[in-house]
Amino acid sequence: MAVLHGWGKLMNFSKMFHSFPDPDPLGISAEASYLFATGVEFMGALFVILGLFTRFSALSMVITMGVAFFITHGGALTGEHSGEMAMIYGIAFLPLIFTGAGSYSIDAKIGNP
Repeated sequence: MAVLHGWGKLMNFSKMFHSFPDPDPLGISAEASYLFATGVEFMGALFVILGLFTRFSALSMVITMGVAFFITHGGALTGEHSGEMAMIYGIAFLPLIFTGAGSYSIDAKIGNP
C-alpha cells in the first residue's frame, strides 16, 4: 500500500492534487480527500508495518478504502472502474483494528495495546 499507492500519490502530487475524485457525499473537497488518502496510504501503511499506532492506522486505512470502494468506484467489483482492490485492502486491514499489532511491535514495546 505504501509503495504502490501512497508513494505514487506523493510523487505525482502536483499533477494529481487538483484532479483527484471528489467524494461529494462526504462534504469535503477533492484536495482534502487527496491529502487524507495520500497520508493514510503512505504513513498509515508504514505505521502498520512498524506496528506503531496499529489500530488507529488500520481503522484509517479501512475508512479510506471504504470511501474508495463505495464512493469513488460506486461499489463495483467488476468493470472498467472496479473497486476490487480497495475492497480487498479494506478487508485485509479490518482484523488489525481488533487484534492490534502483536507482541513484537513497537506498540507492545511502548505499552500501547
